[in-house]
Amino acid sequence: MNENQRKVLIITAALLIVMLLFPPFEQRVGQYLSINMGYSFLLDPPTYVITYPRHDKATVNLSQLGLQLFIVTVAGGLLSFAFKSK
Repeated sequence: MNENQRKVLIITAALLIVMLLFPPFEQRVGQYLSINMGYSFLLDPPTYVITYPRHDKATVNLSQLGLQLFIVTVAGGLLSFAFKSK
């Protein structure tokens, strides 16, 4: 592993950690409707105050988070392969 590949690996790992600490949240309203709540710290999810009288906490949007993790991992792998020395 050369220096450029090591840098790509460190940056990819840092991005994955940040994405896991600040995931996308959503609020389910009914059976078919979900409202995007944005990104927030994992241990402090946003609340949706319009659902009176309840103040429901948002849940992690796992499909979006999984897609983001997949894309960053693939991009990091491709960049690492591109910087491979011959």
